[in-house]
Amino acid sequence: MESSVAVAEPLAKKPKRDELGRYVKGTPAPNPAGMPGTASRIHILKLFRQAVPDETLRQIIIRAAKDAVAGDRYARKFIFDYLVGPPAQAIEAQITTTSDIANNTTVTRIAAILAQLPVDTIDSDT
Repeated sequence: MESSVAVAEPLAKKPKRDELGRYVKGTPAPNPAGMPGTASRIHILKLFRQAVPDETLRQIIIRAAKDAVAGDRYARKFIFDYLVGPPAQAIEAQITTTSDIANNTTVTRIAAILAQLPVDTIDSDT
Protein backbone atom coordinates (compact mmCIF):
# COMPACT_ATOMS: atom_id res chain seq x y z
CA MET A 1 0.00 0.00 0.00
CA GLU A 2 2.89 2.36 0.75
CA SER A 3 4.39 1.86 -2.72
CA SER A 4 1.15 3.00 -4.42
CA VAL A 5 1.24 6.24 -2.39
CA ALA A 6 4.90 6.83 -3.40
CA VAL A 7 3.99 6.37 -7.07
CA ALA A 8 1.01 8.74 -6.85
CA GLU A 9 3.05 11.64 -5.40
CA PRO A 10 5.34 12.21 -8.44
CA LEU A 11 2.30 12.11 -10.72
CA ALA A 12 0.71 14.95 -8.75
CA LYS A 13 3.82 17.12 -9.34
CA LYS A 14 3.57 16.93 -13.15
CA PRO A 15 2.88 20.27 -14.87
CA LYS A 16 -0.83 20.84 -15.39
CA ARG A 17 -2.07 20.98 -18.96
CA ASP A 18 -5.39 21.82 -20.53
CA GLU A 19 -7.45 19.52 -22.78
CA LEU A 20 -5.30 20.53 -25.79
CA GLY A 21 -2.06 19.61 -24.00
CA ARG A 22 -0.97 23.22 -23.41
CA TYR A 23 0.40 24.37 -20.07
CA VAL A 24 -2.22 26.13 -17.98
CA LYS A 25 -1.57 29.62 -16.65
CA GLY A 26 0.61 29.61 -13.55
CA THR A 27 2.37 26.31 -14.36
CA PRO A 28 6.14 26.67 -13.93
CA ALA A 29 8.16 26.37 -17.13
CA PRO A 30 9.67 22.92 -17.80
CA ASN A 31 12.97 24.58 -18.78
CA PRO A 32 13.36 27.58 -16.47
CA ALA A 33 16.78 28.46 -17.90
CA GLY A 34 15.22 28.86 -21.35
CA MET A 35 17.10 28.87 -24.64
CA PRO A 36 20.87 29.32 -24.41
CA GLY A 37 21.96 32.92 -24.72
CA THR A 38 23.51 34.46 -27.79
CA ALA A 39 27.02 34.01 -26.38
CA SER A 40 26.47 30.25 -26.01
CA ARG A 41 25.09 29.91 -29.54
CA ILE A 42 27.99 31.91 -30.98
CA HIS A 43 30.45 29.69 -29.10
CA ILE A 44 28.77 26.53 -30.47
CA LEU A 45 28.85 27.97 -34.01
CA LYS A 46 32.57 28.72 -33.64
CA LEU A 47 33.19 25.13 -32.53
CA PHE A 48 31.36 23.83 -35.62
CA ARG A 49 33.37 26.12 -37.90
CA GLN A 50 36.62 24.89 -36.34
CA ALA A 51 35.56 21.24 -36.66
CA VAL A 52 34.45 21.55 -40.31
CA PRO A 53 37.10 23.24 -42.45
CA ASP A 54 36.04 25.36 -45.43
CA GLU A 55 37.28 22.78 -47.93
CA THR A 56 35.13 20.05 -46.34
CA LEU A 57 32.11 22.34 -46.42
CA ARG A 58 32.86 23.15 -50.08
CA GLN A 59 32.97 19.43 -50.91
CA ILE A 60 29.62 18.88 -49.16
CA ILE A 61 28.02 21.70 -51.15
CA ILE A 62 29.43 20.41 -54.45
CA ARG A 63 28.14 16.91 -53.66
CA ALA A 64 24.69 18.30 -52.81
CA ALA A 65 24.63 20.22 -56.11
CA LYS A 66 25.61 17.09 -58.08
CA ASP A 67 22.99 15.01 -56.26
CA ALA A 68 20.36 17.69 -56.95
CA VAL A 69 21.15 17.68 -60.66
CA ALA A 70 20.99 13.87 -60.64
CA GLY A 71 17.43 14.04 -59.30
CA ASP A 72 17.81 13.81 -55.53
CA ARG A 73 14.84 15.81 -54.23
CA TYR A 74 16.35 16.24 -50.75
CA ALA A 75 19.49 17.72 -52.26
CA ARG A 76 17.36 20.06 -54.39
CA LYS A 77 15.47 21.19 -51.30
CA PHE A 78 18.74 21.74 -49.43
CA ILE A 79 20.18 23.84 -52.25
CA PHE A 80 17.03 25.90 -52.80
CA ASP A 81 16.45 26.46 -49.08
CA TYR A 82 19.90 28.01 -48.78
CA LEU A 83 19.98 29.89 -52.08
CA VAL A 84 16.38 31.07 -52.32
CA GLY A 85 14.92 30.34 -48.90
CA PRO A 86 12.00 28.08 -48.11
CA PRO A 87 8.83 28.80 -50.08
CA ALA A 88 6.26 31.16 -48.60
CA GLN A 89 3.14 29.58 -47.20
CA ALA A 90 0.75 28.74 -49.99
CA ILE A 91 -2.29 30.90 -50.47
CA GLU A 92 -5.35 29.31 -51.98
CA ALA A 93 -6.27 31.22 -55.12
CA GLN A 94 -9.67 31.10 -56.71
CA ILE A 95 -8.90 30.96 -60.43
CA THR A 96 -11.90 30.29 -62.59
CA THR A 97 -11.10 31.85 -65.95
CA THR A 98 -8.08 32.22 -68.20
CA SER A 99 -8.03 35.97 -67.45
CA ASP A 100 -7.67 35.09 -63.73
CA ILE A 101 -4.61 33.02 -64.63
CA ALA A 102 -3.14 35.87 -66.69
CA ASN A 103 -3.66 38.29 -63.78
CA ASN A 104 -2.16 35.97 -61.16
CA THR A 105 1.36 37.23 -60.41
CA THR A 106 2.56 33.92 -58.96
CA VAL A 107 1.51 32.02 -62.07
CA THR A 108 3.09 34.72 -64.24
CA ARG A 109 6.40 34.53 -62.32
CA ILE A 110 6.50 30.73 -62.52
CA ALA A 111 5.69 30.82 -66.23
CA ALA A 112 8.49 33.34 -66.82
CA ILE A 113 10.98 31.10 -65.00
CA LEU A 114 9.85 28.01 -66.91
CA ALA A 115 10.05 29.88 -70.21
CA GLN A 116 13.76 30.52 -69.60
CA LEU A 117 14.54 26.81 -69.14
CA PRO A 118 15.57 24.66 -72.09
CA VAL A 119 12.78 22.22 -72.93
CA ASP A 120 14.94 19.16 -72.24
CA THR A 121 15.46 20.23 -68.58
CA ILE A 122 11.75 19.98 -67.78
CA ASP A 123 11.23 16.30 -67.04
CA SER A 124 8.13 14.84 -65.42
CA ASP A 125 10.17 12.09 -63.74
CA THR A 126 12.15 14.41 -61.44
